[in-house]
Amino acid sequence: MKDKFIFNPFSGINDNEIAEVIVPAFDVEQVIQKIERSDSLLVEFRGRRGRGKTTHLKYLSQHFPSVPYLEVTKSNADLNINANDILNHPSEFLFIDGIYHFNPVDRVRIFKNKPKIVYTCHIAMVIECFLANKPLLKIAFSGIDKHKLQTILNNRMRLMSDIEEDKQTYFTLEEAEHLIKKYGDNYRAIIHHLYSQYQL
Repeated sequence: MKDKFIFNPFSGINDNEIAEVIVPAFDVEQVIQKIERSDSLLVEFRGRRGRGKTTHLKYLSQHFPSVPYLEVTKSNADLNINANDILNHPSEFLFIDGIYHFNPVDRVRIFKNKPKIVYTCHIAMVIECFLANKPLLKIAFSGIDKHKLQTILNNRMRLMSDIEEDKQTYFTLEEAEHLIKKYGDNYRAIIHHLYSQYQL
């Protein structure tokens, strides 16, 4: 079956392919409307590593193409983007992946000074949001549904298939359930496991 695929179906996908694979964990249109109608808003994508926060952040950001997407990473205790970079950014609306890398004081400064931010974190920014005194929309990423997982996995398979209009079902519900029993709600661990299984 592996020879049906152009690339490993579980290798990295481009940002412009996310829409073909994702099964959103929230009502996307509702969140878009909430953002568009708000002058001031914090949107928090919270969950443990590997639960889909970054994928959803990138997907949501594609609905706001003029809004900057900033990825904050930490290497050897040095941030690639510091708090002042964000505070001095000309945009008043930002998508920030990895805001938890900043210290609490800097997070409060950012939340207070930027009217609208959609961000990812592992632990709820309760104190920072309270001190910023802004409306907060919390979206938690936890748990997993076998129907949703089956759809995501089959979408990835079809995306990398060399068959035009591929309608084949590659993963059954039973197989999706087995993966959930083994890896829980860690999508990243499931994808890594399947990557090794479909290595070309």
